[in-house]
Amino acid sequence: MNIDNGMLPMMDMVNNSNSDIKACQSQEDKIKSVAGQFSAIFVDEILQNSRKAKLASGGLFDSEGTKMSQKLYDQQISLAMTKDDSFGITKMIENELNSQGS
Repeated sequence: MNIDNGMLPMMDMVNNSNSDIKACQSQEDKIKSVAGQFSAIFVDEILQNSRKAKLASGGLFDSEGTKMSQKLYDQQISLAMTKDDSFGITKMIENELNSQGS
């Protein structure tokens, strides 16, 4: 699998959360944790693709440092946006995983 270097901080977050998943006592807690992580990655991808679709390029805010800062910011925003499941993605994934487990 080819992973973009900009995705590495998000992958670190997921790897760090793996210990949280292992610490969960019930299958339901594990499913909630995994669903939350997936929805955060999904929203992060939406934000990154939105930035790529910009019409103007070049200029003061188009440096590599700015791009990295934007990626890190997008990752933090995606985590915050999915924490309370305002999109409903996490609950949808939980429902699907619970139905497959039974």
